[in-house]
Amino acid sequence: MEQLTTFIEALLFVSDSPLSISDLKKSLVHFTSDPIEEGQILAAIEQLEARYRRNNSALSIAKIGGGFQLLTHESLAEPLKKVLASRQQKPLSRSLLETLAIVAYRQPITRAEIEQIRGVDCSYALQRLLDMGLITIQGRAELPGNPLLYGTTPHFLEYFQISSLKELPKPQELYEDQQNLIDEAERYLQKKEEA
Repeated sequence: MEQLTTFIEALLFVSDSPLSISDLKKSLVHFTSDPIEEGQILAAIEQLEARYRRNNSALSIAKIGGGFQLLTHESLAEPLKKVLASRQQKPLSRSLLETLAIVAYRQPITRAEIEQIRGVDCSYALQRLLDMGLITIQGRAELPGNPLLYGTTPHFLEYFQISSLKELPKPQELYEDQQNLIDEAERYLQKKEEA
């Protein structure tokens, strides 16, 4: 029973939405070959809830939408809101936005090509964007030295709340001049970030 409780706790921990008894039953086959009954799952959840209460834990299990979800204890809601608010993402700097706009429009693109467009070293900006998960290394260019190629990530789309790169303004909708294109793309991304 203790092992089953541990398995269920792990499943609830990694899930970002409530898990029904059926969901748990389907997932538990990856942990054990023994058949698991609904009553065993409910007993394990009760045991887990009792452990959290007994230990005055920061965690609790809530029954939500026909399933179970591991949450922080409701008494910690207000302090946690304050902590999370203080960690809200800071707006991207102008140099990061400019570099990101170039990558978004010209991907896959090398650092040298970005620097040629920007006219300045972009090592720091690229590293920050990589650290933030907004860009990724997509491979190597078939050029002398095989430089790295950069492109945007799915997190880029999430960050700017767009469903695909096709939502970015088309270059012909902006300007023929390359620098004006980058400036306009940067303004667009900044506006999306602030929304």
